[in-house]
Amino acid sequence: MRTLLVFLLTVTLATSGYAAETKTDLGREVFVEESVTDFVLTMKPSLDKRSRVYTMRLSAPFKNTTTLVCFVDGKLWQHMQFQMPGTYRLNLRGLKPGKHRVTIQAVTTDARVGRATSQVEVRSQ
Repeated sequence: MRTLLVFLLTVTLATSGYAAETKTDLGREVFVEESVTDFVLTMKPSLDKRSRVYTMRLSAPFKNTTTLVCFVDGKLWQHMQFQMPGTYRLNLRGLKPGKHRVTIQAVTTDARVGRATSQVEVRSQ
């Protein structure tokens, strides 16, 4: 009986038309932190503890304008136009003390995605 119920549930989900998003798509305003990637995005981070600014030097295998998408702890934080290579500064004010995951994506005009993830620790002041 248990096997039958699992099978029915699987069939229902497969035929419901629901498809999990796997890639960031700016045209449809879909932002997926663990997006499928098309190129390597290199990140060299540093943290200024006094000002709580997390600076990331970003580079990709090309030089042009991309849309930069930033996630903090899995939630969309910001998206903006960004010239590659370049330096992105993330203000950490407002984040609770502790460790936080920062994921940066660079999305090209032809919808290719590069992603890099790092961890930053915010300390109470």
